Amino acid sequence: MPASISSAALLGANSNGALPRLVKRATDGLYVVTYQTGSTSVDIWSKASKDPYDWNVPQNPLSTAINSHDPGPIVLKGGTILVTSPLKGEGMEQWFELLRSRLITKRRARE
Repeated sequence: MPASISSAALLGANSNGALPRLVKRATDGLYVVTYQTGSTSVDIWSKASKDPYDWNVPQNPLSTAINSHDPGPIVLKGGTILVTSPLKGEGMEQWFELLRSRLITKRRARE
C-alpha cells in the first residue's frame, strides 16, 4: 500500500465524498477505493485503479437511494473484493462491530 495518500487524491473530482477506504488486490495490483456521498440520503461509490496516485477514473455506484453508510472493502481469498456497509437502525452498528471483531479474531487464530 502507498505510504501516504490524501483523501482528496482518492476522491478526485468528487469533493463531496467522505470516509474513503482503500484496498489492494495482491494478485493483479488493483487498488479499489470506496466512499460515501450525501448527508440526508447517503450513497456508496467505488473507483478502481492500478495506480494508487491516479484516481481520474469513473466512479461506480454500489448502493444508491437506500441511505447506506461507511463502506468497508475487503479482499477475500481468491481476489474477490467484498464491500460491507452497516445498515442504519437501532442495534445494527453494534452487530457490524461484533462481526468485524469476530473476523479479526479468526484471522489471528490462523496466523
